[in-house]
Amino acid sequence: MWRYRRQRLDAFPECIQIHRGRRTLVSPLSRNPGILPGKGGWPRVKVSCDYKRPLQCGDKIETLLGISRVGASSITWDFQVKNAAGEIAAFGSMTTVRVDHLGRPSVISESDRQQLGASS
Repeated sequence: MWRYRRQRLDAFPECIQIHRGRRTLVSPLSRNPGILPGKGGWPRVKVSCDYKRPLQCGDKIETLLGISRVGASSITWDFQVKNAAGEIAAFGSMTTVRVDHLGRPSVISESDRQQLGASS
């Protein structure tokens, strides 16, 4: 899993940071001819989050992000948000699907799988 540390907590920006982490990890793929800006993308099709402990504004947290599954055209990302004591405050997953310019699922190539650390 990738780690992301924040000095303060604002709930909505943290969701954006998790999303930005995902975009950062996927962005090398978007330079490939099959995923040009405006020609396709990686929309989120499923998101879930379970909250286990309260977090307050100003709390120091750590966000972990990793890939749990790479399907034919989808990627499932798992994340955890930990408090300063290292306890899990929230966890969940997000599934994204690679789509072409018409919004149809597009197969993830073997070279893209290798960039993601997966194989078919």
